[in-house]
Amino acid sequence: MEALVDSFPDDPGQAELAYAESIDFVGFLLGTQGRPAFQRLIGLLGQGWSLPDALEEAYDANLAGLERRWRADLDRRATWIPLLTGAGAVWALVAVLMGAAFLRRRRARRLALYLAAAGAAPGDDEPPPPLTPWSP
Repeated sequence: MEALVDSFPDDPGQAELAYAESIDFVGFLLGTQGRPAFQRLIGLLGQGWSLPDALEEAYDANLAGLERRWRADLDRRATWIPLLTGAGAVWALVAVLMGAAFLRRRRARRLALYLAAAGAAPGDDEPPPPLTPWSP
């Protein structure tokens, strides 16, 4: 973040990364102490304060300290947990449930065919033989 205070990189790839980091850092600032602190920061910048001084005044922490906290938060958010709670995980769960429902219906259909071929009705007293995935 210290390098971004003065200027953004000239390389397009590095500039994209810098913009993404900046956006995430602003989101972190908004999330730590809410809009009032962020509005104070913007007001101080509008009055001509330097970014490091304005951050220290608005957030009671220097830029390096805020960056350390942001990086720790980023490490926490960049784990496998969002993958499990994201939309992709929901669709994967739906696919598994649909597959399980298909297999269950297929098994019930096989059981009905087996009982019909054996001449038994599903309500007979004799329990049907156990089915395996390879049974007819």
